[in-house]
Amino acid sequence: MFRKFCFQFHWLVGITVGLVLAVVGVSGGLLSFEQAILRHINRKVVTVIPAPGATVLAPSELLEAARSAAPGRTVVTLTLHARSDRAAVLTLAGSGPAARRGESLYVNPYTGEAQGGALRGQPFFRNVRRLHRWLLMDALTGNRDAGRQVVGASTVLLILLVISGIVLRSPGQLRSWRAWLTFSPKRKGRAFLWEMHAVVGTWVAPLYLLASLTGLYWSYEGYRNVLHRISGVPRVVRGHGPPAGGGGRGEQRPPEAPQPDPGATLDRAWALFRETVGDDYSWVMIRLPQTAATSVRLTYLDARARHDRALSRMTIDVDEALVADHDRYADRPLPVRLMGSMLPLHSASYFGVVPTALMMAAALAMPLFTVTGWMMYLQRRRQNRAARRAMQEARSEGLKEDGKTLPILYASQGGFGKTLAWQSATALQQAGQGVTVKELGRVTPAFLAGQRRVLFVVSTFGLGISPTGARPFVVQMHKTDLSNLQYGLLSLGDRRYGELYCKFGRELEIWLRDCGARPLFATVEVDDGNPDALQEWQRCLLCLKEDT
Repeated sequence: MFRKFCFQFHWLVGITVGLVLAVVGVSGGLLSFEQAILRHINRKVVTVIPAPGATVLAPSELLEAARSAAPGRTVVTLTLHARSDRAAVLTLAGSGPAARRGESLYVNPYTGEAQGGALRGQPFFRNVRRLHRWLLMDALTGNRDAGRQVVGASTVLLILLVISGIVLRSPGQLRSWRAWLTFSPKRKGRAFLWEMHAVVGTWVAPLYLLASLTGLYWSYEGYRNVLHRISGVPRVVRGHGPPAGGGGRGEQRPPEAPQPDPGATLDRAWALFRETVGDDYSWVMIRLPQTAATSVRLTYLDARARHDRALSRMTIDVDEALVADHDRYADRPLPVRLMGSMLPLHSASYFGVVPTALMMAAALAMPLFTVTGWMMYLQRRRQNRAARRAMQEARSEGLKEDGKTLPILYASQGGFGKTLAWQSATALQQAGQGVTVKELGRVTPAFLAGQRRVLFVVSTFGLGISPTGARPFVVQMHKTDLSNLQYGLLSLGDRRYGELYCKFGRELEIWLRDCGARPLFATVEVDDGNPDALQEWQRCLLCLKEDT
């Protein structure tokens, strides 16, 4: 019953939220290497070619260069790179729609020459991010909460889809890693669709769970609070990392007071930072003081940082010429590092470039499950319609319920076995044989013990397991006295599954023989609907007609 519920839940949720999950997955995949892509398509803006012997200008000189390039604009942050070929980035306080985000100015650190502002591609990725997080509902309705709730609910359902999918694959295959992780491209039809859906789904299941469990952090306040409570890490509002070209990508707000001249302060803070850290950094973002305070806050990325959010922070007291506070990422407790790295965990960049690429591939593959799920659903509907037509035809012949009624028990996943069972019922009824058609999972071994003859039409599903509807019977397949029973068995399978071909049908026959049952005729095995085998089954039914 539980497996049947999982099956019904899996296909119903899959075809209803599959499109949303496909959109969220593809958009997330596009964001995986956003920074690398932006750097590549804006090489002339974000990189420089230093002249031989050139030295980097002091922060105060870069600040003056920015003021010359953007007169009247307030500089909020200055970002410098350890790499000699990267431009310095100054974040200018924005206005209007850009007030929260700020605007970037890329400057040659050796000459102070402005190289450009907004990067090509940034609006595209900004919209992709809105699509990923809110399905663009902020643009359509002016309210991003509705999109956030839809994405959050779909993410929860994705977790349940992964779990139910694993449950549906688990019986009989727990010891066979090949069955779990490999598939043959030679298969066709429903078998190919099922293997693509199930095997590739198994590959990406851990990545989907990681992305889902971390993605909920931004969807539900309660979930976010629970994570912080469990980890013991208080929630802190923090800035973000650098932009694609290499500067402070933090979302800045314009200052509320006139900015003092921070040139000398910046130079002293920069000197103290270099004395403390040396060359052991990738980039450093200096937040310019917006008041007369002489303390300067810096955020930097360690040269050996495992991901771009492994940020360390430093506060320098310029008057005292000392580091007032130095919060290194590597020195934080593991729970603090994890809670501060939710986005790298979400994208798998926390674990390196290869896992990031795998997460991107998994995200971009999300439409595969939507498409294959829908195709199998439509195939199942066609088979079920054929089964209903066969059932109606059989009933139109008039079902006879008497002492000579012959049970036909079917176990079918896609509907083909059910169709054959009802077609067999029609053929027998036309010969005057009363029949009863039932799903195998609706009877018990005790029912078989009370019968004289029984016909079985059973399919092997997936990797050698019984169809979902047959599981209640399968779990009761213990030693039973069936010495008075004669049986006929039609076993459906696909020979391309090798040793798993007709596996459930063969296991059922072994159990019947072990319990003393005798065959009415040799078992008929059907390879992928082979018409010759189905004709052999019809000939076997003719023998039963003659006996009738």
